[in-house]
Amino acid sequence: MNKSFYEKTSPENANINSKRIINFINRLEKEEVDMHSILIMRGNKLICEAYYNPFNSNTLHRMFSVTKSVVSMAIGALAEDGVIDLDASITKYFPEYEPEDGFYPYLIETTIRDMLSMTTPHNGTTFDKHSKNNWTESYFTKKPTHRPGTIFSYDTSASHVMAALVEKLTGLSLLDYLRTKGLTKVGFSNESYCITDGCGVSQGGSGMMAYPKDLLLLAKLAIDYGKIDNIQILPEKYLREATSYKVANFVKGSFLAEMQGYGYQFWMTKNNGFMMYGMAGQLALCFPDKDLILVTTADTTDRKGGVQQIIDAFFDEVYSYIDEENEFDKDSYLKLCEISDNCSLKPLKNNISVELDKTYEFFDDNSLEISNVRIITSVSGGKIILDNTYGSQIIKFGFNSFLDGNFSHYDCPYIASGCWADKNTLVVKANLIGECIGKVIMQFSFKKDGAVTIFSRKTEEILFSEYSGFAQSN
Repeated sequence: MNKSFYEKTSPENANINSKRIINFINRLEKEEVDMHSILIMRGNKLICEAYYNPFNSNTLHRMFSVTKSVVSMAIGALAEDGVIDLDASITKYFPEYEPEDGFYPYLIETTIRDMLSMTTPHNGTTFDKHSKNNWTESYFTKKPTHRPGTIFSYDTSASHVMAALVEKLTGLSLLDYLRTKGLTKVGFSNESYCITDGCGVSQGGSGMMAYPKDLLLLAKLAIDYGKIDNIQILPEKYLREATSYKVANFVKGSFLAEMQGYGYQFWMTKNNGFMMYGMAGQLALCFPDKDLILVTTADTTDRKGGVQQIIDAFFDEVYSYIDEENEFDKDSYLKLCEISDNCSLKPLKNNISVELDKTYEFFDDNSLEISNVRIITSVSGGKIILDNTYGSQIIKFGFNSFLDGNFSHYDCPYIASGCWADKNTLVVKANLIGECIGKVIMQFSFKKDGAVTIFSRKTEEILFSEYSGFAQSN
Protein backbone atom coordinates (compact mmCIF):
# COMPACT_ATOMS: atom_id res chain seq x y z
CA MET A 1 0.00 0.00 0.00
CA ASN A 2 1.35 3.39 -1.03
CA LYS A 3 1.39 5.43 2.18
CA SER A 4 1.90 8.76 0.48
CA PHE A 5 -1.78 9.65 0.73
CA TYR A 6 -1.80 9.48 4.52
CA GLU A 7 0.32 10.22 7.55
CA LYS A 8 -0.19 8.05 10.62
CA THR A 9 -0.38 10.27 13.67
CA SER A 10 -2.25 10.94 16.90
CA PRO A 11 -5.91 12.04 16.84
CA GLU A 12 -4.90 15.25 18.60
CA ASN A 13 -2.85 16.23 15.54
CA ALA A 14 -6.15 16.16 13.66
CA ASN A 15 -7.92 18.10 16.43
CA ILE A 16 -9.74 15.04 17.81
CA ASN A 17 -9.30 13.80 21.36
CA SER A 18 -8.00 10.23 21.73
CA LYS A 19 -10.55 9.66 24.50
CA ARG A 20 -13.37 10.12 21.98
CA ILE A 21 -12.12 7.30 19.79
CA ILE A 22 -11.54 5.09 22.84
CA ASN A 23 -15.18 5.70 23.82
CA PHE A 24 -16.29 4.79 20.29
CA ILE A 25 -14.39 1.49 20.30
CA ASN A 26 -15.49 0.64 23.84
CA ARG A 27 -19.13 1.39 23.08
CA LEU A 28 -19.17 -1.01 20.13
CA GLU A 29 -17.58 -3.69 22.30
CA LYS A 30 -20.10 -3.09 25.09
CA GLU A 31 -22.95 -3.34 22.58
CA GLU A 32 -21.40 -6.59 21.28
CA VAL A 33 -21.11 -5.48 17.67
CA ASP A 34 -18.71 -7.80 15.84
CA MET A 35 -16.25 -5.35 14.33
CA HIS A 36 -13.48 -6.52 12.00
CA SER A 37 -11.65 -3.23 11.43
CA ILE A 38 -11.90 0.49 12.21
CA LEU A 39 -9.94 3.18 10.38
CA ILE A 40 -10.40 6.92 10.91
CA MET A 41 -8.78 9.56 8.74
CA ARG A 42 -8.92 13.34 8.85
CA GLY A 43 -7.31 15.22 6.01
CA ASN A 44 -4.32 13.09 5.16
CA LYS A 45 -3.88 11.97 8.78
CA LEU A 46 -4.69 8.36 9.67
CA ILE A 47 -5.56 8.70 13.36
CA CYS A 48 -6.98 5.27 14.16
CA GLU A 49 -6.22 1.85 12.71
CA ALA A 50 -7.63 -1.17 14.53
CA TYR A 51 -8.06 -4.76 13.34
CA TYR A 52 -9.93 -7.41 15.25
CA ASN A 53 -8.03 -10.68 15.42
CA PRO A 54 -8.14 -12.93 13.36
CA PHE A 55 -8.64 -10.08 10.86
CA ASN A 56 -5.65 -7.88 10.09
CA SER A 57 -4.46 -5.32 7.56
CA ASN A 58 -3.67 -8.11 5.10
CA THR A 59 -7.09 -9.77 5.23
CA LEU A 60 -9.13 -9.41 2.07
CA HIS A 61 -12.67 -8.64 3.19
CA ARG A 62 -16.02 -8.93 1.44
CA MET A 63 -17.27 -5.39 0.89
CA PHE A 64 -20.76 -6.27 -0.34
CA SER A 65 -22.66 -3.22 -1.67
CA VAL A 66 -19.68 -0.90 -1.29
CA THR A 67 -19.00 -2.43 -4.71
CA LYS A 68 -21.88 -0.35 -6.10
CA SER A 69 -19.98 2.87 -5.38
CA VAL A 70 -16.96 1.43 -7.18
CA VAL A 71 -19.17 0.68 -10.20
CA SER A 72 -20.30 4.30 -10.10
CA MET A 73 -16.68 5.47 -10.22
CA ALA A 74 -16.04 3.31 -13.29
CA ILE A 75 -19.21 4.54 -15.01
CA GLY A 76 -18.15 8.13 -14.32
CA ALA A 77 -14.76 7.48 -15.89
CA LEU A 78 -16.36 6.00 -19.02
CA ALA A 79 -18.71 8.98 -19.30
CA GLU A 80 -15.83 11.43 -18.88
CA ASP A 81 -13.99 9.71 -21.73
CA GLY A 82 -17.07 9.94 -23.95
CA VAL A 83 -17.49 6.18 -24.17
CA ILE A 84 -21.04 6.24 -22.76
CA ASP A 85 -23.85 8.75 -22.42
CA LEU A 86 -25.47 8.76 -18.98
CA ASP A 87 -28.75 9.90 -20.51
CA ALA A 88 -28.86 7.16 -23.13
CA SER A 89 -31.13 4.14 -22.76
CA ILE A 90 -29.38 1.15 -21.24
CA THR A 91 -30.96 -0.98 -23.98
CA LYS A 92 -28.71 0.80 -26.51
CA TYR A 93 -25.69 -0.99 -25.05
CA PHE A 94 -27.20 -4.48 -24.80
CA PRO A 95 -29.05 -5.17 -28.06
CA GLU A 96 -28.20 -8.86 -27.72
CA TYR A 97 -30.75 -9.18 -24.91
CA GLU A 98 -33.71 -7.80 -26.84
CA PRO A 99 -36.61 -10.29 -26.72
CA GLU A 100 -38.35 -11.33 -29.93
CA ASP A 101 -41.23 -8.97 -29.23
CA GLY A 102 -38.90 -6.10 -28.28
CA PHE A 103 -37.78 -4.48 -25.05
CA TYR A 104 -40.42 -3.41 -22.56
CA PRO A 105 -41.22 0.31 -23.07
CA TYR A 106 -40.17 1.18 -19.51
CA LEU A 107 -36.79 -0.45 -20.14
CA ILE A 108 -36.30 1.55 -23.32
CA GLU A 109 -37.01 4.64 -21.22
CA THR A 110 -34.45 3.63 -18.57
CA THR A 111 -31.20 5.60 -18.72
CA ILE A 112 -27.86 4.85 -17.11
CA ARG A 113 -28.50 7.88 -14.91
CA ASP A 114 -31.73 6.26 -13.68
CA MET A 115 -29.79 3.14 -12.79
CA LEU A 116 -27.12 5.12 -10.97
CA SER A 117 -29.74 6.79 -8.76
CA MET A 118 -31.65 3.53 -8.14
CA THR A 119 -34.75 4.90 -9.84
CA THR A 120 -34.96 1.89 -12.12
CA PRO A 121 -38.19 0.32 -13.43
CA HIS A 122 -37.69 -2.82 -11.34
CA ASN A 123 -38.96 -3.12 -7.78
CA GLY A 124 -35.86 -4.96 -6.62
CA THR A 125 -33.24 -7.32 -7.99
CA THR A 126 -34.20 -9.20 -11.15
CA PHE A 127 -31.99 -12.27 -10.75
CA ASP A 128 -31.88 -15.12 -8.27
CA LYS A 129 -28.57 -14.86 -6.41
CA HIS A 130 -28.46 -18.65 -6.19
CA SER A 131 -28.72 -18.95 -9.96
CA LYS A 132 -25.87 -19.62 -12.38
CA ASN A 133 -27.98 -18.18 -15.19
CA ASN A 134 -27.17 -14.91 -16.94
CA TRP A 135 -27.75 -12.24 -14.29
CA THR A 136 -27.32 -9.41 -16.79
CA GLU A 137 -29.91 -10.78 -19.20
CA SER A 138 -32.54 -10.99 -16.45
CA TYR A 139 -32.58 -7.19 -16.21
CA PHE A 140 -33.84 -6.95 -19.79
CA THR A 141 -36.26 -9.88 -19.80
CA LYS A 142 -38.08 -9.42 -16.49
CA LYS A 143 -41.19 -7.26 -16.77
CA PRO A 144 -40.74 -3.83 -15.13
CA THR A 145 -43.07 -2.80 -12.34
CA HIS A 146 -43.16 0.98 -12.85
CA ARG A 147 -41.79 3.90 -14.83
CA PRO A 148 -38.06 4.67 -14.39
CA GLY A 149 -36.73 7.94 -13.01
CA THR A 150 -39.50 8.15 -10.43
CA ILE A 151 -39.21 6.04 -7.26
CA PHE A 152 -36.09 4.94 -5.37
CA SER A 153 -36.00 1.15 -5.43
CA TYR A 154 -32.87 -0.65 -4.30
CA ASP A 155 -32.01 -2.74 -7.35
CA THR A 156 -28.75 -4.67 -7.15
CA SER A 157 -29.28 -5.95 -10.69
CA ALA A 158 -28.92 -2.38 -12.00
CA SER A 159 -25.46 -2.16 -10.42
CA HIS A 160 -24.58 -5.55 -11.86
CA VAL A 161 -25.65 -4.51 -15.36
CA MET A 162 -23.52 -1.37 -15.11
CA ALA A 163 -20.53 -3.52 -14.11
CA ALA A 164 -21.26 -5.72 -17.13
CA LEU A 165 -21.35 -2.57 -19.27
CA VAL A 166 -17.92 -1.48 -18.02
CA GLU A 167 -16.46 -4.90 -18.75
CA LYS A 168 -18.15 -5.20 -22.15
CA LEU A 169 -16.86 -1.83 -23.37
CA THR A 170 -13.34 -2.02 -21.93
CA GLY A 171 -12.55 -5.72 -22.20
CA LEU A 172 -11.26 -5.54 -18.63
CA SER A 173 -12.65 -6.57 -15.28
CA LEU A 174 -14.27 -3.81 -13.23
CA LEU A 175 -11.30 -3.36 -10.89
CA ASP A 176 -8.68 -3.78 -13.62
CA TYR A 177 -10.33 -0.99 -15.59
CA LEU A 178 -10.10 1.32 -12.59
CA ARG A 179 -6.50 0.26 -12.11
CA THR A 180 -5.77 1.52 -15.62
CA LYS A 181 -7.31 4.86 -14.62
CA GLY A 182 -4.70 5.23 -11.89
CA LEU A 183 -5.78 3.25 -8.83
CA THR A 184 -2.64 1.12 -8.91
CA LYS A 185 -0.47 4.22 -9.13
CA VAL A 186 -1.86 5.56 -5.85
CA GLY A 187 -1.71 2.29 -3.95
CA PHE A 188 -4.86 0.24 -4.57
CA SER A 189 -3.86 -3.38 -4.01
CA ASN A 190 -3.20 -5.91 -6.75
CA GLU A 191 -4.76 -8.63 -4.60
CA SER A 192 -8.27 -7.17 -4.51
CA TYR A 193 -10.81 -8.75 -6.85
CA CYS A 194 -14.51 -9.16 -7.55
CA ILE A 195 -16.43 -12.39 -7.21
CA THR A 196 -18.11 -13.14 -10.55
CA ASP A 197 -21.51 -14.42 -11.58
CA GLY A 198 -22.02 -17.65 -13.53
CA CYS A 199 -21.09 -15.87 -16.77
CA GLY A 200 -17.82 -14.45 -15.47
CA VAL A 201 -19.08 -10.89 -14.92
CA SER A 202 -17.93 -9.08 -11.78
CA GLN A 203 -20.75 -8.98 -9.25
CA GLY A 204 -21.19 -5.23 -9.44
CA GLY A 205 -23.74 -5.19 -6.65
CA SER A 206 -21.80 -6.95 -3.93
CA GLY A 207 -18.72 -8.85 -5.08
CA MET A 208 -15.62 -6.81 -4.16
CA MET A 209 -12.98 -8.43 -1.97
CA ALA A 210 -10.47 -5.84 -0.79
CA TYR A 211 -8.31 -4.71 2.10
CA PRO A 212 -9.72 -2.14 4.54
CA LYS A 213 -7.05 0.30 3.35
CA ASP A 214 -8.26 -0.21 -0.23
CA LEU A 215 -11.65 1.00 0.97
CA LEU A 216 -9.97 3.91 2.76
CA LEU A 217 -8.22 4.88 -0.47
CA LEU A 218 -11.51 4.73 -2.41
CA ALA A 219 -13.17 6.87 0.27
CA LYS A 220 -10.32 9.37 0.06
CA LEU A 221 -10.80 9.52 -3.71
CA ALA A 222 -14.52 10.12 -3.22
CA ILE A 223 -14.20 12.83 -0.57
CA ASP A 224 -11.53 14.64 -2.61
CA TYR A 225 -13.59 14.21 -5.79
CA GLY A 226 -11.23 11.98 -7.70
CA LYS A 227 -7.91 13.48 -6.64
CA ILE A 228 -5.23 11.84 -4.54
CA ASP A 229 -1.58 12.82 -4.07
CA ASN A 230 -2.44 15.85 -6.23
CA ILE A 231 -3.22 13.47 -9.10
CA GLN A 232 -6.70 13.64 -10.66
CA ILE A 233 -7.52 9.93 -10.99
CA LEU A 234 -11.27 10.15 -11.58
CA PRO A 235 -13.48 12.96 -12.93
CA GLU A 236 -14.10 15.69 -10.35
CA LYS A 237 -17.37 16.94 -11.79
CA TYR A 238 -18.89 13.47 -11.90
CA LEU A 239 -17.89 12.58 -8.33
CA ARG A 240 -19.28 15.84 -7.00
CA GLU A 241 -22.56 14.92 -8.66
CA ALA A 242 -22.44 11.25 -7.64
CA THR A 243 -21.93 12.06 -3.95
CA SER A 244 -24.74 14.61 -3.77
CA TYR A 245 -28.45 14.13 -3.12
CA LYS A 246 -30.43 12.89 -6.11
CA VAL A 247 -33.51 11.09 -4.82
CA ALA A 248 -35.52 10.59 -1.63
CA ASN A 249 -35.38 7.12 -0.09
CA PHE A 250 -37.01 7.53 3.33
CA VAL A 251 -40.06 5.48 2.33
CA LYS A 252 -37.91 2.54 1.20
CA GLY A 253 -35.23 2.76 3.91
CA SER A 254 -35.14 0.07 6.60
CA PHE A 255 -33.61 2.31 9.27
CA LEU A 256 -32.55 5.92 9.75
CA ALA A 257 -29.19 5.67 7.99
CA GLU A 258 -30.98 4.43 4.85
CA MET A 259 -33.42 7.36 4.80
CA GLN A 260 -31.13 10.35 4.21
CA GLY A 261 -31.25 10.33 0.40
CA TYR A 262 -29.27 8.70 -2.39
CA GLY A 263 -26.82 9.88 -5.05
CA TYR A 264 -25.25 7.81 -7.82
CA GLN A 265 -24.63 4.53 -5.94
CA PHE A 266 -23.65 6.55 -2.86
CA TRP A 267 -25.86 6.99 0.21
CA MET A 268 -26.37 10.38 1.82
CA THR A 269 -25.86 10.79 5.57
CA LYS A 270 -26.55 13.39 8.21
CA ASN A 271 -24.26 16.42 8.46
CA ASN A 272 -23.86 16.81 4.68
CA GLY A 273 -22.01 13.53 4.38
CA PHE A 274 -22.22 10.51 2.13
CA MET A 275 -21.26 6.89 2.48
CA MET A 276 -20.23 3.78 0.63
CA TYR A 277 -22.36 1.19 2.35
CA GLY A 278 -22.31 -2.59 2.26
CA MET A 279 -24.34 -5.13 4.16
CA ALA A 280 -23.29 -6.14 7.68
CA GLY A 281 -21.21 -3.07 8.51
CA GLN A 282 -18.94 -2.49 5.52
CA LEU A 283 -18.85 1.29 5.62
CA ALA A 284 -16.95 4.32 4.42
CA LEU A 285 -18.56 7.41 5.94
CA CYS A 286 -17.29 10.62 4.37
CA PHE A 287 -17.86 14.15 5.69
CA PRO A 288 -16.40 16.72 3.29
CA ASP A 289 -17.19 19.65 5.61
CA LYS A 290 -14.94 18.10 8.27
CA ASP A 291 -12.54 16.32 5.87
CA LEU A 292 -13.29 13.21 7.92
CA ILE A 293 -13.56 9.53 6.94
CA LEU A 294 -14.63 6.49 8.96
CA VAL A 295 -14.01 3.05 7.43
CA THR A 296 -15.30 -0.12 9.05
CA THR A 297 -15.58 -3.78 8.21
CA ALA A 298 -17.80 -5.93 10.41
CA ASP A 299 -20.37 -8.70 10.67
CA THR A 300 -23.72 -7.47 11.94
CA THR A 301 -25.71 -10.21 10.18
CA ASP A 302 -26.96 -11.61 13.49
CA ARG A 303 -27.89 -8.23 14.94
CA LYS A 304 -30.86 -6.26 13.65
CA GLY A 305 -29.90 -2.61 13.51
CA GLY A 306 -26.19 -3.34 13.86
CA VAL A 307 -25.17 -0.96 11.07
CA GLN A 308 -27.16 1.83 12.70
CA GLN A 309 -25.39 1.06 15.99
CA ILE A 310 -22.00 1.63 14.35
CA ILE A 311 -23.10 4.90 12.76
CA ASP A 312 -24.83 6.18 15.91
CA ALA A 313 -21.80 5.35 18.03
CA PHE A 314 -19.54 7.31 15.69
CA PHE A 315 -21.81 10.35 15.65
CA ASP A 316 -22.31 10.27 19.42
CA GLU A 317 -18.76 9.51 20.52
CA VAL A 318 -16.53 11.10 17.86
CA TYR A 319 -18.25 13.35 15.33
CA SER A 320 -20.07 15.40 17.97
CA TYR A 321 -16.74 16.37 19.53
CA ILE A 322 -14.81 17.30 16.39
CA ASP A 323 -12.68 20.41 16.91
CA GLU A 324 -13.40 20.67 20.61
CA GLU A 325 -10.65 22.32 22.58
CA ASN A 326 -8.11 19.70 23.56
CA GLU A 327 -4.52 19.31 24.53
CA PHE A 328 -2.35 16.34 23.73
CA ASP A 329 -3.03 13.69 26.37
CA LYS A 330 -0.16 11.24 26.15
CA ASP A 331 -1.77 8.71 28.49
CA SER A 332 -5.00 8.63 26.47
CA TYR A 333 -3.13 8.34 23.20
CA LEU A 334 -1.02 5.46 24.51
CA LYS A 335 -4.18 3.78 25.78
CA LEU A 336 -5.78 4.17 22.34
CA CYS A 337 -2.69 2.62 20.75
CA GLU A 338 -2.85 -0.30 23.18
CA ILE A 339 -6.56 -0.87 22.55
CA SER A 340 -6.13 -0.63 18.77
CA ASP A 341 -3.26 -3.11 18.81
CA ASN A 342 -5.17 -5.68 20.87
CA CYS A 343 -8.66 -5.77 19.38
CA SER A 344 -10.12 -9.21 18.76
CA LEU A 345 -13.41 -10.95 18.17
CA LYS A 346 -14.90 -12.22 21.40
CA PRO A 347 -15.73 -15.93 21.82
CA LEU A 348 -18.80 -17.11 23.67
CA LYS A 349 -18.31 -17.09 27.44
CA ASN A 350 -18.48 -20.49 29.10
CA ASN A 351 -18.64 -21.20 32.84
CA ILE A 352 -19.87 -24.81 32.84
CA SER A 353 -17.88 -27.96 32.16
CA VAL A 354 -19.62 -31.02 30.71
CA GLU A 355 -17.72 -33.89 29.13
CA LEU A 356 -19.62 -35.71 26.41
CA ASP A 357 -18.98 -38.12 23.55
CA LYS A 358 -22.14 -39.47 21.99
CA THR A 359 -23.57 -40.17 18.53
CA TYR A 360 -27.22 -39.46 17.72
CA GLU A 361 -29.37 -40.77 14.85
CA PHE A 362 -32.04 -38.48 13.42
CA PHE A 363 -35.49 -38.86 11.87
CA ASP A 364 -35.44 -38.63 8.07
CA ASP A 365 -37.82 -35.68 7.74
CA ASN A 366 -35.77 -33.08 9.66
CA SER A 367 -35.29 -29.70 7.95
CA LEU A 368 -31.52 -29.78 8.55
CA GLU A 369 -31.35 -33.01 6.50
CA ILE A 370 -29.02 -34.52 9.12
CA SER A 371 -28.71 -38.30 9.37
CA ASN A 372 -26.44 -38.50 12.41
CA VAL A 373 -24.36 -36.28 14.67
CA ARG A 374 -21.49 -37.07 17.01
CA ILE A 375 -21.02 -34.49 19.76
CA ILE A 376 -17.75 -34.39 21.68
CA THR A 377 -16.99 -31.89 24.45
CA SER A 378 -14.18 -31.53 26.96
CA VAL A 379 -13.01 -28.84 29.36
CA SER A 380 -11.34 -26.76 26.62
CA GLY A 381 -13.73 -27.25 23.70
CA GLY A 382 -15.15 -29.85 21.40
CA LYS A 383 -16.35 -30.75 17.95
CA ILE A 384 -19.53 -31.57 16.11
CA ILE A 385 -19.27 -34.30 13.47
CA LEU A 386 -22.42 -34.34 11.38
CA ASP A 387 -23.58 -36.09 8.23
CA ASN A 388 -26.03 -34.23 6.03
CA THR A 389 -26.99 -34.10 2.36
CA TYR A 390 -23.58 -32.62 1.49
CA GLY A 391 -21.56 -35.30 3.24
CA SER A 392 -19.62 -35.19 6.49
CA GLN A 393 -18.72 -31.92 8.23
CA ILE A 394 -16.60 -31.34 11.33
CA ILE A 395 -17.16 -28.14 13.31
CA LYS A 396 -14.45 -27.59 15.93
CA PHE A 397 -15.01 -25.06 18.69
CA GLY A 398 -13.31 -23.76 21.81
CA PHE A 399 -14.69 -22.81 25.20
CA ASN A 400 -13.72 -19.19 25.97
CA SER A 401 -11.57 -19.33 22.84
CA PHE A 402 -11.83 -19.90 19.11
CA LEU A 403 -10.82 -22.91 17.06
CA ASP A 404 -10.55 -22.57 13.30
CA GLY A 405 -11.79 -24.88 10.59
CA ASN A 406 -13.39 -25.00 7.17
CA PHE A 407 -16.90 -25.70 5.91
CA SER A 408 -15.70 -28.11 3.25
CA HIS A 409 -18.74 -27.96 0.96
CA TYR A 410 -18.23 -24.21 0.46
CA ASP A 411 -14.48 -24.13 1.13
CA CYS A 412 -15.32 -21.43 3.66
CA PRO A 413 -13.01 -20.84 6.66
CA TYR A 414 -14.48 -20.19 10.08
CA ILE A 415 -13.57 -19.65 13.71
CA ALA A 416 -15.93 -21.15 16.28
CA SER A 417 -16.59 -21.03 20.00
CA GLY A 418 -19.13 -22.71 22.24
CA CYS A 419 -20.75 -22.45 25.64
CA TRP A 420 -23.03 -24.43 27.91
CA ALA A 421 -26.06 -22.21 28.51
CA ASP A 422 -26.92 -24.76 31.20
CA LYS A 423 -25.97 -28.40 31.80
CA ASN A 424 -28.49 -29.54 29.19
CA THR A 425 -27.99 -26.88 26.50
CA LEU A 426 -24.93 -26.49 24.29
CA VAL A 427 -24.54 -23.52 21.92
CA VAL A 428 -21.93 -23.42 19.14
CA LYS A 429 -21.30 -20.33 17.01
CA ALA A 430 -19.12 -20.35 13.89
CA ASN A 431 -18.03 -16.98 12.47
CA LEU A 432 -17.53 -17.24 8.70
CA ILE A 433 -14.42 -15.67 7.19
CA GLY A 434 -13.58 -14.91 3.57
CA GLU A 435 -15.99 -14.46 0.67
CA CYS A 436 -18.83 -15.47 2.97
CA ILE A 437 -19.63 -13.21 5.92
CA GLY A 438 -22.11 -14.37 8.54
CA LYS A 439 -22.54 -16.98 11.23
CA VAL A 440 -23.79 -20.51 11.75
CA ILE A 441 -25.30 -20.81 15.23
CA MET A 442 -26.42 -24.19 16.57
CA GLN A 443 -28.22 -25.06 19.82
CA PHE A 444 -28.29 -28.62 21.16
CA SER A 445 -30.92 -29.36 23.81
CA PHE A 446 -30.34 -32.67 25.62
CA LYS A 447 -33.24 -34.52 27.25
CA LYS A 448 -33.19 -36.99 30.15
CA ASP A 449 -34.40 -39.79 27.85
CA GLY A 450 -31.14 -39.52 25.86
CA ALA A 451 -32.54 -37.62 22.87
CA VAL A 452 -31.27 -34.32 21.50
CA THR A 453 -33.10 -31.55 19.65
CA ILE A 454 -31.08 -29.29 17.37
CA PHE A 455 -32.01 -25.80 16.30
CA SER A 456 -29.69 -24.10 13.84
CA ARG A 457 -29.75 -20.78 12.05
CA LYS A 458 -27.45 -19.16 9.53
CA THR A 459 -26.99 -15.46 8.90
CA GLU A 460 -24.97 -15.69 5.67
CA GLU A 461 -26.90 -14.02 2.86
CA ILE A 462 -27.15 -16.79 0.25
CA LEU A 463 -25.45 -20.06 1.20
CA PHE A 464 -25.60 -22.43 4.20
CA SER A 465 -29.37 -23.01 3.97
CA GLU A 466 -28.79 -26.56 5.25
CA TYR A 467 -27.91 -24.99 8.60
CA SER A 468 -31.32 -23.41 9.05
CA GLY A 469 -34.03 -25.34 10.86
CA PHE A 470 -34.68 -28.14 13.38
CA ALA A 471 -33.67 -31.77 13.77
CA GLN A 472 -34.90 -34.31 16.34
CA SER A 473 -32.95 -37.43 17.22
CA ASN A 474 -34.61 -40.85 17.34
